Amino acid sequence: MTTEKPKTRSRWVLAFQLLLVMGFLALVWFIFAQTVLNPPKPAGVPDKLAGLELDSQVEGPEALAQVNKLHGIDIKLVKAYIAEYSHGNQRVTAWVATAGSPQGAAELIRRMAQGIERGGSPFSNLQRLTIGDQEVFEVEGPGGKSFFYHSNEPADRVVWLTIAAPNAMPLLGQAVKTF
Repeated sequence: MTTEKPKTRSRWVLAFQLLLVMGFLALVWFIFAQTVLNPPKPAGVPDKLAGLELDSQVEGPEALAQVNKLHGIDIKLVKAYIAEYSHGNQRVTAWVATAGSPQGAAELIRRMAQGIERGGSPFSNLQRLTIGDQEVFEVEGPGGKSFFYHSNEPADRVVWLTIAAPNAMPLLGQAVKTF
């Protein structure tokens, strides 16, 4: 009988150690799945936009670099993200940037509108629209209709939308509410 107790005890110790290892592996898998397989979205990036699904997103320094590359200069943004949505034959790409101050955002929008009006840009036919209480600029160019505006809330945000859809206005209305 004395020989049986140590064997039983060692089996319990082995089972406990195996349980600890399995628990640790499960924790590592959970953390990996949450951070690598399903990375967190930046605050404010919705999963859907007017029935369109979020396809991809770029944020942080990479998004800032892409926005600056589009302008050909460093436009002094604090942060940015780019989100692409689609469903069927509808597609929306949103470039959302924080200028650091409401005055900086207003100045950036003014410079963008003046640059398009002068010509020499792939965008033309600058039009002003009002969506709700938001002033929005519409332009024609590559990828569909594009719209840009200085957000009312938060007031330091600048948004550029490219909308490829048979009717862009419902998507624009929802995007203005969202971004």
